[in-house]
This record gives sequence, structure tokens and C-alpha cells, in this order.
Amino acid sequence: MTLDPILMGVMLAFIYRAREEVPRLTAVGTANYVFWSGAILLALLTGIGEMMGDIGWWDKTLQPTAIAISFSAITFGLLFGGGPAAIFRTALLRFFARISYSLYLVHLPLVPLSLLLANRVSDAESGFGVFLTIFVLLSIVAALLIHFAIEKPFLLIKDRIDQGRRNA
Repeated sequence: MTLDPILMGVMLAFIYRAREEVPRLTAVGTANYVFWSGAILLALLTGIGEMMGDIGWWDKTLQPTAIAISFSAITFGLLFGGGPAAIFRTALLRFFARISYSLYLVHLPLVPLSLLLANRVSDAESGFGVFLTIFVLLSIVAALLIHFAIEKPFLLIKDRIDQGRRNA
């Protein structure tokens, strides 16, 4: 849709790699300020009205950038110890962070299968709860399979290539 989030992610990656060269930028105090600024911006964006309810010029042009800035600020803050960073270091959230890309890839294609399975095992009253349970479980299992069978082996290859470049 827009390149803003990708560019901001790339910028965060560059800052993270150069964190020892820019200690004032990556200090906990700065991270805390940036985190809370992003959180406040996100709260304002979600609180001003129905997001994408009536798609006008703001929704098409500036809103995606504002959302990307808010999430980038939150990510920056957490990355360098700002905000409630300790909460985001819990084992459960680290697990989901580790499989997040694979989860992103598989979650939408699993909606129809989850609906089909939920309709077979439940009635209309408990349908959404059953669907959600099946959908989450299938998504996590599929993400784990992709993560360990495809993503992790390629990450190991990338690490070996990077190590070879550093040694050369």
C-alpha cells in the first residue's frame, strides 16, 4: 500500500546496527520519550474517529504515514529499552515475535479452512469461539512449520554468509 512502514523499518534496522555509534540517540531516556510519543500519537489516531470509516483524503494520504510513524516510534522505544519494554520481553511475546513473519504469511489463507472446520464441529451460538480457537491453533502450527522448515534454515545460511564476509 505504502512504502512508509518498510522505509521506517529499514531506518530502525540501520539505527540498531549503528547503536554504539549513536549512544545519545539510543539512550533509554530518548527511547522512553520516543515510545510514549508514538503511543500518544497512536491513541490520538485511533481516538479521533472511526478509522477508515469514510475514506477521504486523510485516510488515503497522511493517515498511513501517521500510523507508520506511531508504530515505528513505539518499536524504536521498545528496541532501546523505553516504555514498558520488560512486558515485551516475556517468553510468550518473544515466541510470537519469533514466528511473526511466518504467522503473517499463513493467517489469511487459513480463514476459509478454519470456517469450514468450525461449521462442522459447532452450532451457530458457539461458532465464533470455535472458529477463533481453530484459526489461532492452525495459524500457530502452520507458522511453526514454516518457521522451522523454511525460515530458520535460510536465516542460518544468511548468518553463515554474513560471518564469511566479516572474516574475509
